[in-house]
Amino acid sequence: MLFIGFALIGFHNAEKEKQKEAERQARREEIRKKLDEERQAIQKELEETRLRDMENMVLYENSTLGRYTFNVKGLTHRSQTNQEGAKLLRTCCPLRLQHDEGNEYDTFAMRVYSVTGDFFLGYVERSKSMALWSVKDNIKACMISSYFNGDIAPYITATAYFQKEKDGVLQPYTLGAKKVDMPLEINSDNTVQTYRSYISKALKKEDWNERTFNEVQARADFLLSNGIKMSERVKEELRARGVRLKETGEF
Repeated sequence: MLFIGFALIGFHNAEKEKQKEAERQARREEIRKKLDEERQAIQKELEETRLRDMENMVLYENSTLGRYTFNVKGLTHRSQTNQEGAKLLRTCCPLRLQHDEGNEYDTFAMRVYSVTGDFFLGYVERSKSMALWSVKDNIKACMISSYFNGDIAPYITATAYFQKEKDGVLQPYTLGAKKVDMPLEINSDNTVQTYRSYISKALKKEDWNERTFNEVQARADFLLSNGIKMSERVKEELRARGVRLKETGEF
């Protein structure tokens, strides 16, 4: 009888554990379903705003605003949710910068978020943090200028556009203009020509500093993403400098 009692207790405990595991699995499925729904909603929103974001990129690139281009650092150290969220982004997506007050490693540390604040992507690279901090109150826009998928998380380069200041006085600025009768991807001849010219001049330099590399990478990515092609010679020279190219074509 004692043996039967122990067997019944063991059976009862096993059934309770089986029920708990079923409940845990149901919760995991519920969370997974909710995440999938949120991901789909974000993807839909990004697609709906794609053309507007590209248009804004052209307007700000052709503006008289100052700009700083920087790499987003530390995304591989963020949570899986933030890493997965970053994979939903793309070139021209707007971002939000926030001073990380009290950061013990960098007084001027600037956090980088998706524009809605849903995803914490990392930090402005340390060599640029002080520059971005100094103009943080004058920043008018910040956008992804170069985006490449990595093994763990994307490599993101961004550009912040800020209102210039002289002798403590903010300087007036104007945004660029777009041609509404042309496809949005190439609606600014000036942008295309300026980018091509910048890349050509940069390739004539023997040495590149970090800023030059970031600027060339961002411009090459913008041109190729918008269907502006490059010659094999230009592509070979860019690859030799470490620039990552996503597409092929003739320039």
